[in-house]
This record gives sequence, structure tokens and C-alpha cells, in this order.
Amino acid sequence: MPLIRCTRKLLTEIGAQVASSAELAQPALLGDWFANLIRIERRKCVIFTSERTLLTFLVVGPGRAAIRDYATLFRSGLRRLLENEGFAAIDIDRVVGQYQQVNLAPTNDRSVLGSLNDMARIAVGQIAYLDGLARCDLRAIDHELNITPMSRLKMESPLAVTRRALEGGDHTSPASGRPAPQRPKRPGRLATAK
Repeated sequence: MPLIRCTRKLLTEIGAQVASSAELAQPALLGDWFANLIRIERRKCVIFTSERTLLTFLVVGPGRAAIRDYATLFRSGLRRLLENEGFAAIDIDRVVGQYQQVNLAPTNDRSVLGSLNDMARIAVGQIAYLDGLARCDLRAIDHELNITPMSRLKMESPLAVTRRALEGGDHTSPASGRPAPQRPKRPGRLATAK
């Protein structure tokens, strides 16, 4: 079954056992998900990011009981995000159906974890810019996160990569067939003798 790879802070909050190596991931269309517990305006929030497409959503203010029921929290947030982004109902049911059973595991990829932390900082900044949680539209925050170009995706947005994955294309970042251009190296400063 697919995994939700949690930070140590979130695993402590959930208080659940992580999957053993025998129970580890079976592939799902959007892959495993990474999750972190953050605080925004003294409220607990959980941010989820897909390892394959970096599709991201934020769940604000769940109580401890809701966080401990992580599978339901995750599935309802994923369904809400896909509906808000205008995905077809058949695609939404197919994707959410792949996560009917999920296991917990610790994070294992620093690159995805870094992207997750970047998304968390963007969300916190957007919420502060919009004068706080009471005045912001969380659907708009989620949308902003998912149209942000990400270097891990070769500067494509998570939303574009997810749409391509759901249409049957590549599940990961686009391959251009040629390496990225390299900056010309500059020679170091040479010390001159006086």
C-alpha cells in the first residue's frame, strides 16, 4: 500500500507505528506522499506533498484526533484539492481510490522534503500577506502552491505535471533530452605582485 512519509514531528503527534520494510510501498499514480506538521498562527496544520509530482495541499487546524486519523485527513484533503483544481470526477475517484489504505513511514528523500519545506514557507508567507488565516482563501493558497514552478520538476508546476500524469503521460518531471545549460566558469582573481 502507498505510504505517507512523515517528519519526526508529525509521527510523534500521530503516535502511530511506522510501516515495516515488508509492508513498504506499492506504487500509486501520484506515488507516496510526504507530510509535515507546521504551526500557523498557533494553529496546527498538516502539509502534504506528492513525491512524484509535488502536488501540495494544506490542512489547517485539525485537532489531535483528526491528525491521528491521518488516512481520512489525507484522503479528504486530496479529494478537496483535486475537485478545486477542476479534475474530472473519474480521475479524482481513481486517484483517491489508490489511497484507501495507507501506511506511515519516515521521510527518505531530502529533495522532496526540501520541496515540502519550500511549499510550507510559501504557504505561511501567502497567509501572512493576506492578513491571516481568518481572511485568506485556503483554496487559493493551495492553488498558488501548485502553480509555483519547482526546480525538482525542471521549472514546471506541480499542477501541470499532475495533469500530465493523470492523462497517462509521464509521472515525473519533463525530460528534455538535453542537459541543462551550464554557466561558463570564470577564472578566479589572480593576485598581482607589487
